Amino acid sequence: MSECTHSMAIDTSLGRVQVIGSVVTPGPDKIETFLEIVKVLPHLPMGMKVRSCVAVLLKIVGSVELQNIELSLSVRNDLRGRACTGERLEAQEWSDGEHILVVGTEDGEALDLRYPNLQLGEKKIIDYTHHSMRLKIADLPELYNPSFHLVIAENDDPEPTETSAWFAVDQDHGFLLAQ
Repeated sequence: MSECTHSMAIDTSLGRVQVIGSVVTPGPDKIETFLEIVKVLPHLPMGMKVRSCVAVLLKIVGSVELQNIELSLSVRNDLRGRACTGERLEAQEWSDGEHILVVGTEDGEALDLRYPNLQLGEKKIIDYTHHSMRLKIADLPELYNPSFHLVIAENDDPEPTETSAWFAVDQDHGFLLAQ
């Protein structure tokens, strides 16, 4: 078994958030993984804007079988988040009454489109708590250069145009990789 874990802190208007990416493979060979943050200019409907938007990308190099993959984000304990999912999107938002932070990632259906035959659409792959959101997938077959993401959008609360941050976290994975 080979395991690789990365951690990073990101400063936001709601304080520092912690992101952890972890990859476990069944084989003994060392794996090469990256956890990187990328500034994103999101595709948004007309009239919408966000104060900031970044993607956290967990990239795995080469052809690998994955025993377990986790990508999580946690906020400070005095905030209480709420899930705000959509079509092919798992998302959660937090607010302190002045600022809003929304985090989103692909749901199982979206991942099935990128990685056919994984049959993740019917599985629970996202765990929510009041203070965190975690993508967790186990027992994946061999994949070539797999990657996963979280998108983090910030705005004023109330937003100048309602749901702008929610739309900002709903970005195509290929678009995020190209940033």
